[in-house]
Amino acid sequence: MSHDPVAPAGPGDDQASEERPSRRWVGLAAVLLLAIGMVIPFFTSSSGNSGQAVTTPPTGPSSSVSLGPSVATLQIGLPVYFVSTQNHLFYRELRNLPSQGGPMATAVSAVLNVVPNDPQYESLWKGGTVNSVTVRSNRIYVDLSAGSYAAFTDKVTAIDAAYQIYYTVNAVRSSLRQPLPVVLLADGKQSVPVLGDTGAAAFWSDPPSLGPAWIDSPQSAQSLPAGEVRFTGYILSGNPAPTLQISQASTGNPVASGTVTLGADNGQWQAWSYVVSLPAGNYQASVQALDTTDTVVFKAGP
Repeated sequence: MSHDPVAPAGPGDDQASEERPSRRWVGLAAVLLLAIGMVIPFFTSSSGNSGQAVTTPPTGPSSSVSLGPSVATLQIGLPVYFVSTQNHLFYRELRNLPSQGGPMATAVSAVLNVVPNDPQYESLWKGGTVNSVTVRSNRIYVDLSAGSYAAFTDKVTAIDAAYQIYYTVNAVRSSLRQPLPVVLLADGKQSVPVLGDTGAAAFWSDPPSLGPAWIDSPQSAQSLPAGEVRFTGYILSGNPAPTLQISQASTGNPVASGTVTLGADNGQWQAWSYVVSLPAGNYQASVQALDTTDTVVFKAGP
């Protein structure tokens, strides 16, 4: 297997660093190369498109808001990828997060440390520190503290956790260019204890799948004004328009349902929307495609 040493960026490299301030590298091991030609996400049979290369759904441009000299800048609308506890597919939440050194570093820190708003999602990471996120030589280098990897005891979980970061950092920069391979490091060093020397990871023939239907707005745990509520999301291209079902969160009693309106299609993902008027209350909304469901719980009104 090949080794991918961490080399300094040379002239003409695509270089961008999101190093966290005041972080020191202390040394212990770990690197994972997600090679673009071999492990760009593929939908497996669970999504009905085995073998077809697929990028993540489009993400609007993120922004930042300064909250004053004594408060960290807030990064707005960052995509953070989690794993469904119901079907083990990958879904995203769009989160507003205190800056941790840049959009990619902030999103990776959330993967490691932030609890999903949706109770049906989880992170495979159990805490850790982002030392830096750097783009150079057409790769994204994600350097984490060695302790970030301590929770992993089996290779399957560790690989899925690596894809959680792969999806997240590429989604953050998806509006800029095509997905890049991701190299995970531990305090700047190579060789992941659980994964071993995986090289180009060519044996990863079955990477985890993205959920085929998404609700992007409203997000779980979000509070909205009562009245007209606009639902938006994405569905895997080529599927019929799904039905959005809305029910009372406490009782499950149906409130409204209808076929969503399909919008722009980029050849892999198609936008959808649905508008309904809701009185004050707590609601659950779900959309289904290919026998999988994405669900959010939100509040309307005071």
